[in-house]
Amino acid sequence: MPSTDSQRTAFITACKLYNEGQIAYHLANVENLIRNAAGVAEHPDIMESINASLDKCATYEERIHIIDSYLLDEGPELELV
Repeated sequence: MPSTDSQRTAFITACKLYNEGQIAYHLANVENLIRNAAGVAEHPDIMESINASLDKCATYEERIHIIDSYLLDEGPELELV
């Protein structure tokens, strides 16, 4: 059963908001690690932890780019197989 335009919009909006929220979450962790680097016993390698969070942000940012490029408005025509 095909979804309606309002369902499509709701799914796209929810997906984009989820990814934006994940970026905010991981950037908050990075800020916390930077500001409290000396007192974080669970993260002995601060740079590794920061880079891991930034890698996650990059993944979510790429998802947002795909949503913006291909799912919003009149993106490129896709042939679904």
